[in-house]
Amino acid sequence: MMESEYVIGIDVGTGSVRGALVDRFGKICKFVSETSTTWNPRADFYLQSSDEIWSNCCQVIRVRK
Repeated sequence: MMESEYVIGIDVGTGSVRGALVDRFGKICKFVSETSTTWNPRADFYLQSSDEIWSNCCQVIRVRK
C-alpha cells in the first residue's frame, strides 16, 4: 500500500467550513475557509443550509493556486 504525501482535513463549524492540506510531517501547506450563513428566525432557533455547507466543503477541497 502506498502512503499519501498529503491529507486534507475538513472542519465544519457554526460560522464556517475550514480545510487544510497537511503534509506527512504535519506541516500545513494550505488553509482555506468559507463562511457559512446562519439564520435566526426566532429566539433560540437557528437554521443553516446543508446545500451551502456541502458547497463550502467542495470549495475548500478544490485545488487553488
